[in-house]
Amino acid sequence: MTIKNLCTLLFAITVNSNASAQGSKSLTTLFINAKQMPCNNGNATQLCYLTKTKLNAKEWQLFSSPINNFNYQPGYLYKILVKTENITNPPADASNLKYTCMKILKQTTVTKGLPISNQWIISQFHKPNGQPTTALKIANITINQTEKTFFGNGGCNNIGGEVIISGNKIKFNKTRITLMACDYLKEEAQFVAALKEVTNFKIIGCELFLYKGKTKILTLESCR
Repeated sequence: MTIKNLCTLLFAITVNSNASAQGSKSLTTLFINAKQMPCNNGNATQLCYLTKTKLNAKEWQLFSSPINNFNYQPGYLYKILVKTENITNPPADASNLKYTCMKILKQTTVTKGLPISNQWIISQFHKPNGQPTTALKIANITINQTEKTFFGNGGCNNIGGEVIISGNKIKFNKTRITLMACDYLKEEAQFVAALKEVTNFKIIGCELFLYKGKTKILTLESCR
């Protein structure tokens, strides 16, 4: 039996036999990223899930607890139904919550990368020859392809405007920016100027590569 079928079976059994106890439990829809990230759990480092309760939320959140009956495989974007229960006497330094996969609602292959409608955080600038340069990883934008808008923060100021996407072509237009001073104005100006030059893009996994013609000028990421 596959894990998807196992989750579905457990969900049906729980609903049918424990309907009267639903008030003592919490059911939550959870989106799980196609990639895991290292995180600290106490004194140990482990791979953690990246999760959202709403797919259009601004940022993925680290989730360090195990999810029972869930066989995670990298490369898939999951939408699952999770039951959260309180543990009466948890072990020392352990969570007092237990998470169980009740049903896999959707499992999507992400071989070509995440959808363009997402929050993207600056990872690297690139020189005219395409070589990467250091970025402070503060500036970010959230793209909404349906509404043809983008918004975010350049490191100091809020930015936003219009985004036009057709195939792998992309154009950031009518950029608006607030006028506050801070220590990151230089990187912010570089970021905003680069966005205005972008003509096309490529997504691989959790990374968004922005180009001017054939020259890569920005790398952004959504798995943090």
